[in-house]
Amino acid sequence: MNTTVAAPPRKLFLPFRMIRGFWRALDFSRRVVFNLIFLVLFRTRGVWDVNGKPKGLTRAAYEALDLKSDDWFIDAELVLSARRRGLVVAELPVVFHRNEERASFVQPRAIVEFAGNMAREWFRRRT
Repeated sequence: MNTTVAAPPRKLFLPFRMIRGFWRALDFSRRVVFNLIFLVLFRTRGVWDVNGKPKGLTRAAYEALDLKSDDWFIDAELVLSARRRGLVVAELPVVFHRNEERASFVQPRAIVEFAGNMAREWFRRRT
């Protein structure tokens, strides 16, 4: 009799934005540039929308991650930590629509904060 219990699958699911109401050139180009920079710095091949929401992950995956961020970088840290630990990372097509009720919470200073976090993470991985 085999009494071995298989470990639960550790997976992280990311959305892949198919449509966002209508494609605004600025929004699209900003995401393309950001994700290309991320690809070059962190070799995130196979992940198109690092900051896409919502994220879905199994409890086993969450418990395997050692997350530190408490700001806008948490999405990127999820992806990087999952990859580093060999978790399965998959993207699912998600249709996004413009929120007519409110504007985005993301302010220009968040971009500067995020860029600083990216630089810190890149240098941390080099040492």
